[in-house]
Amino acid sequence: MAAHNAAGTIGAAVESVMRQTLSDWELIVVDDGSTDGTGAVLAGIIDARVLVLRQERGGPSAARNRALAVARGEFVAPIDADDIWLPRKLELQVAAMERVADAAVAYGWTDFVDEDLRPLHGDGRAVFEGRVLEELLRKNFVACGSNTLMRRTAVMDLGGFDETLQAAEDWELHTRLAARYSFAVVPEVVVWYRRSPQSLSTRFWLVERNFLAANRKVFAAAPAEAQGLEGKTKASFYRYLLTRALHSRSTAGRWRAVPRYTAIAVWHDPVEFMRDVRRACATFVA
Repeated sequence: MAAHNAAGTIGAAVESVMRQTLSDWELIVVDDGSTDGTGAVLAGIIDARVLVLRQERGGPSAARNRALAVARGEFVAPIDADDIWLPRKLELQVAAMERVADAAVAYGWTDFVDEDLRPLHGDGRAVFEGRVLEELLRKNFVACGSNTLMRRTAVMDLGGFDETLQAAEDWELHTRLAARYSFAVVPEVVVWYRRSPQSLSTRFWLVERNFLAANRKVFAAAPAEAQGLEGKTKASFYRYLLTRALHSRSTAGRWRAVPRYTAIAVWHDPVEFMRDVRRACATFVA
């Protein structure tokens, strides 16, 4: 768990790990240069399975890699300090990993919630399994970085998280894993992904810059048969960015971001953009 200034949410995130039905786990929390009360909250958690490390601010990828370096388990599962795991998350994903040959990643479904954990909407409820690189390039169906369980040796063999990225680092790692290994799916909700005014996903200019950097790396390494999917990848990402910009409480820069993101998404995939509009309208009417 990478944590930076997460005093208001980290207690609930840690508690969601402690409530797991699979009890054989260790939680490594890396306090990434917090200046609020995060350290005080962590100091109040008494459980021998929880290890707290502290470092100067290095970003989420550096914090996760530090946790990976000391992890001892066969599997690793990142969780952000403002997200919530449902109680059977680890149990179900370990079982799924054992069910699919050559699996290095197990994922489930995500429900999006607001800062007070009130439900907003679900993800796309993907059921892709096996070799899923092309599907992952078409759309990030994993939905959030707190979703997956990964085989530790596979992650370490690939060099862990890219520390040059401050966002989209989970998607970039998942694409590297998908190029080499199989994915397994748990077809039920395993994580609540919290969207709050303070979360990184609301800083959409930063997220865009990091996605474009990640995208260049991904397609530089993608096999020939996947090269034609770059337009789909960008279209899906800019539809996501458009949604984040529309729902942002800050109006700074939004007047430029919304028309720009709309234009880019339509340019790369007008058909899917209109499908998204129709889905949104149907949800609104319902």
